[in-house]
Amino acid sequence: MKIHLVFHVSLLEHYHASTIPRRICEPPPPIAIDGEQKYEVKDVFNLQISNDRLQYLIHWCAYDVSERIWELVNHSTNVVKKVKDFHQQYPSKPMAAPHGTRRDLSFF
Repeated sequence: MKIHLVFHVSLLEHYHASTIPRRICEPPPPIAIDGEQKYEVKDVFNLQISNDRLQYLIHWCAYDVSERIWELVNHSTNVVKKVKDFHQQYPSKPMAAPHGTRRDLSFF
């Protein structure tokens, strides 16, 4: 099936939330890791540098795409493996903040 990747704005429609009760499943509760509540990371999609710090676009397990969020990575998060996988898949992406500082990824 051939589908063009660009659509004219006239083909777009506004989003309307479902009016059917219990149609949307509640997201899962956080899990406890080292006494702290954490959410399970499904994947890391991109990175950006903001205020001299690396931020990663995180997709959380069992959450909608609209719930993706830019997060800083630090020692206490359970996202370290996913970030390593992201950098192995995209080796040209920066692993250090500007000016040679390695603020957020010093644990690699």
